[in-house]
Amino acid sequence: MPRFSRDHFLLLLVAAIWGSTFVAQRQAMATMEPFAFNAARFALAAVALLPLWWALERQRRGVSLKRWLRASIVTGTLLFAGFAFQQIGLTETTAANAAFITASYIVFVPLLGWLRGVRPPAAFWPGLAACVAGLYFLSVQGNLEVHRGDLLELVGAIFWSAHVIALSHYGRHLPTVGFSAGQFAVAAVLSGLCTLLWEQPKLESLAHTWLPLLWAGVLSSAVAFTLQIQALRTVRPMHAVLILSLESVFAALAGALWLGETMTPRQWLGAAILLAGILWAQTREQGREAAELTRAEAHTPH
Repeated sequence: MPRFSRDHFLLLLVAAIWGSTFVAQRQAMATMEPFAFNAARFALAAVALLPLWWALERQRRGVSLKRWLRASIVTGTLLFAGFAFQQIGLTETTAANAAFITASYIVFVPLLGWLRGVRPPAAFWPGLAACVAGLYFLSVQGNLEVHRGDLLELVGAIFWSAHVIALSHYGRHLPTVGFSAGQFAVAAVLSGLCTLLWEQPKLESLAHTWLPLLWAGVLSSAVAFTLQIQALRTVRPMHAVLILSLESVFAALAGALWLGETMTPRQWLGAAILLAGILWAQTREQGREAAELTRAEAHTPH
């Protein structure tokens, strides 16, 4: 396997899209409430994928409806929960704390995988430690004080971790576009129910938020999450989350480009450490696989 395959670069593209979506989400929160925004973006994502599903996958045979429903419900519920805890937590903590704690799912993914019997290689841990340190320098500008919102963000990070693992598990057996549309439909329904229960949505707010909704619903959700499912067919979840952690770097760059924010030397240092951790973990994994291949060839009769 090449050091960085096509699917690795797909994950890099996903991180760039998600990072830039930070700008759209901030703009949308000025005119829409969190659950209403999530319901609209997920519904838009599901609808946007229907033409692609019709063109590419509608005639596929051998796909179990029961498996598709189960996968859509599981991943859609995890997706809804991750976004819900993230949005609610943001009302009670700083954006910097939220960004750093949400990114802690890069720690939970290998830990959850370990519980499932998938033990990370020893070389993975130094790369993970560097990524966590880089995220801290990139996201946290002051002291990391613990608030109730921080705990909510931590719960959300656990759901994000479970979502990555679930996508990796189900995505190998289901058509990519149909699977992606299914999880969005479930997340849209759950977000819509919460909107009706706890918010007072207004139709006119959609007119003021159509551009952020298009960005978040079509590009960030329909396109990026579908690319993530495709990439997780071959990239191990523990390495995928390291690449996806670059979302924080792209978010900082997007903020600088479109919101007039500036990156401090501390943030540039964090971005460099984060990138170094990802490269370390990936190149060491490549070296381990090459060594295993060499040993296998040495024991193969010629």
